[in-house]
Amino acid sequence: MRSKIVPKGAVPTLESDGCITYEEELPYPIVHYPSRFGSFFGFQETENGPVCYCSCQRKGLEIYLSNEEFSQFGDISKSLRFNMGEAFINTLQFKDNLCHVCNKVCPNYGYGKTLNRTKFHSIYGHYINGLACGYGIGSRGRIYAPELIPSDIVPYLITHSFDDKRLDEESLIDFLRYCEDVIRIRMGYFAIGKKWTTEVKLLEIIRKLYPNYTNPCHSCLSSIFQFL
Repeated sequence: MRSKIVPKGAVPTLESDGCITYEEELPYPIVHYPSRFGSFFGFQETENGPVCYCSCQRKGLEIYLSNEEFSQFGDISKSLRFNMGEAFINTLQFKDNLCHVCNKVCPNYGYGKTLNRTKFHSIYGHYINGLACGYGIGSRGRIYAPELIPSDIVPYLITHSFDDKRLDEESLIDFLRYCEDVIRIRMGYFAIGKKWTTEVKLLEIIRKLYPNYTNPCHSCLSSIFQFL
């Protein structure tokens, strides 16, 4: 599973916008990549079929469109901008289990390396940013929907300044790491800092000591421990 989700080799980074690839491991294999620092992928079943979006990114896409994309129309009222965004969202097609995360498949192109980030982030950064939007936090830590922020991370977040609707730098880093862990767990991958290397080493020792247990699993360890 590790090689399928995070390959040992480097994953190429997008060099330009408008990248479209064919990835046969996905149910809708024609993949429309976001921009270099974008968040949302489109998927087509066939060349002539409609571009669809994965249902898991719906909330993030709604938050993004309503608060960032349509915010450029500053000369009209906020309520009208919201209605425009809602009308546009209703034209999009969403389907379940289309994306790389839902299918536990590494994308052909990664997000790219960033300072103090993991290799997982360098591959799945688009999805991490999309999930952050779904939790109400936009680019550069802007707080768009505080009611969507998971309650277990809220006590650890502070804003940039008093009564500011933007996370400070450290809180944004912590929040994105939280989002990364959510994506990792969804894919069946270990959380940040929890690779369980000691358990792997223990299993190898047990295999050598007890060769009849050819494939001991974690649930079997308790029964084996009584003989150690």
